[in-house]
Amino acid sequence: MCNCGAEGPAGPAGAEGPAGPAGAEGPAGPAGAEGPAGAEGPAGPVGPEGVITVGGDISDISSGNPFFMSSPAFATTVVEIRVCVVANPGSATTFTASIAGTAITDGVVNVGGAEGNGITKHTIPTGANILAARQAVRFDAAGSFMRTSAHIEIDFQRI
Repeated sequence: MCNCGAEGPAGPAGAEGPAGPAGAEGPAGPAGAEGPAGAEGPAGPVGPEGVITVGGDISDISSGNPFFMSSPAFATTVVEIRVCVVANPGSATTFTASIAGTAITDGVVNVGGAEGNGITKHTIPTGANILAARQAVRFDAAGSFMRTSAHIEIDFQRI
């Protein structure tokens, strides 16, 4: 399994500084009435600053078949693309992202022939990266002659 987006191990803890002086406590305020509870919506894969991550798997990157991933149900910008290849692709492989037939500027992820085995490569698109609600991002993989799979993740930012 790939560790796309996984963090590395934590570093050693630093020493704690001295405590500051205690302040005086103020008087308690009046008690207020509690309002009614609101309905809670379903949890979603929303990360920092409203970034939503969508992931998918390509079963055979050597097939030459395109792979599509749908954007969320609102207009978004593609802010990062990550590719994690399961096994070495055998030759340099490029994953090219496009929207409605237009290549995403800086939307190409390159994986070396000896890379794979869970190594995650990424790119940060700089243009032609805006999607309408539920519009698809197309990925084309080229170069691999080995039958191997890959995991792709896209970070979308709501606009």
